[in-house]
Amino acid sequence: EAGNRLADLDDLPPAMDHFAALLAMQPASTATEEKLRQLAERGGHHDRYADGVAAAARGAEEPTRRVQLLGEAARTRLERLNDVERSIELLVEASSISGADETEQLGIARRLGALYEQTDRPRERLGILERQAHLEANETARSALLSEAAKLAESLGDSERALSLWERRIDSD
Repeated sequence: EAGNRLADLDDLPPAMDHFAALLAMQPASTATEEKLRQLAERGGHHDRYADGVAAAARGAEEPTRRVQLLGEAARTRLERLNDVERSIELLVEASSISGADETEQLGIARRLGALYEQTDRPRERLGILERQAHLEANETARSALLSEAAKLAESLGDSERALSLWERRIDSD
């Protein structure tokens, strides 16, 4: 209730702090997350939103929810604040969480791969392409990822890794 009163008074930073604290206590609450997002939109305090969501993720026990919250913080950092580096850090953190839903992990890996490509980080991108191939359920998509990873490994001069990836690609057919 205190957060709503502060928001009604247009005292948005303290209101957001209140909702961020609530989200940290109950990270599964999508309603609290949404209220925090709405306040960020209203006041342009996207950095506070991203920080609050990331803090809640780190306190969440359920791995999939942790990945979702970190992914949301990364999305906000990228789309609202143009903070590519911090977005990558959050996605790397999300991708390191074990036990999360593979569909969520695949989405994180795809986003991370796109950012690595955009920022010209081929070595990091190679690792994430391999991770995507591991997580991908669709055989055609998995084959395409393995081919792309093999070609990238070749271009980086890592012929052993390229050969291993081509073998995995052939085996997947």
